[in-house]
Amino acid sequence: MVLLVFLFAAACNDVLTNKIKNTIIIAGLLTGGVLFFSKEAVTGLAVTFFILYPLYRIGWCGAGDVKLMMLTGFYLGTIELFNCTLTIVGLAIIFAELCSYSEKKPLLKAEIPFAVPVFLGVIPHMLFR
Repeated sequence: MVLLVFLFAAACNDVLTNKIKNTIIIAGLLTGGVLFFSKEAVTGLAVTFFILYPLYRIGWCGAGDVKLMMLTGFYLGTIELFNCTLTIVGLAIIFAELCSYSEKKPLLKAEIPFAVPVFLGVIPHMLFR
């Protein structure tokens, strides 16, 4: 449940400022490092980085989005993160559709507060695991 606190803070900040503050990510990593540090946590963080960093480099996501998913991978581990990724991606597509409609932009040009789908996508996973 600690992860949900940081994801909620990131989602609120992302909606309000269209940015995810590094202080949220750092606080989450420090808290997770104290409470849950393990080989699986580090693996979850690293695997997430290596998958998402190329998407950041080509402009498909922001640096804050990559860091937020790394934080999520740190808490959940690789396997658990992959289990909830389909929900996160599905919600992100729905958000992109809504944002593109409201902004009157093409779907791939819509900017979404990605922290919201991450937060909402992790909730059912946490409740039913």
